[in-house]
Amino acid sequence: MIGKPRRNVVIPTEMGMMMVNRFDYNEKENFPGVGHHLLNMGADNLESSFIFKHYLEYRRFPNIIDVGANIGGFTVQVSQQIEEKNGKVFAFEPQRQIFQMLNGNVALNSIDNVFTIQAAIGIKNGSIVVPKINYYTPGSFGSVGLTAEYDDVGQDLDFGNGETVPQFSIDSYFKDFENIDAIKVDVEGMEKDVIDGALEVIKKHRPLLYIEYLKQPNNGNDLAKFIKDLDYEIFIMHINFLCVPKERLDLPEYNFIKDLNNGN
Repeated sequence: MIGKPRRNVVIPTEMGMMMVNRFDYNEKENFPGVGHHLLNMGADNLESSFIFKHYLEYRRFPNIIDVGANIGGFTVQVSQQIEEKNGKVFAFEPQRQIFQMLNGNVALNSIDNVFTIQAAIGIKNGSIVVPKINYYTPGSFGSVGLTAEYDDVGQDLDFGNGETVPQFSIDSYFKDFENIDAIKVDVEGMEKDVIDGALEVIKKHRPLLYIEYLKQPNNGNDLAKFIKDLDYEIFIMHINFLCVPKERLDLPEYNFIKDLNNGN
């Protein structure tokens, strides 16, 4: 322990006390990670907070899937919104150290309706390598991808000495669930793989989809077409696609979209 920097600190945020890595910052590109953003702003995911607060008002016993949960900014937030509805959040995070912080943040806030799984989500079941990274030096740890296609973390990723973790498809993991109400996906370029492995769940449950497209090829246009072919309407929310089943657009649970379109 001597000479080892304290990377994790506990701070107050709008959603409660949260454990963050104070080195969660890409110095090369001047880009803050989720931990650094919480450390300096005390809040995160304001857009998704508005969306899910209004959408979930109309859902009974909701089940939410969080793919790429990171340290739990979205997980903690949405779990608090659905606690009184006896809803559940299933949070997947493949990075072991980040997964441990996710669990810590769930525990710090006395949350009982979150189920955390250290695993990746993709097209099919199997395994995948999480690259080795130094969590004691600056880097955007939420930007760590599992495909070796992107280099925007702020430090080198070592796949040769990485850790192998399980990978599941949403269709296999949730095949026996009676309801899936929303799927949030933020997986650094693997978003289409996640949706491709969730086609049966999407067909059966018609959940709201909230998907980051920042690292998708062709500015996300290919992903957008893929989702539209599933009979979804897409609304662009900063770096995310808000995807709504076309047949449900006029239901009260989606009235909040009118406010979004009016800039409120």
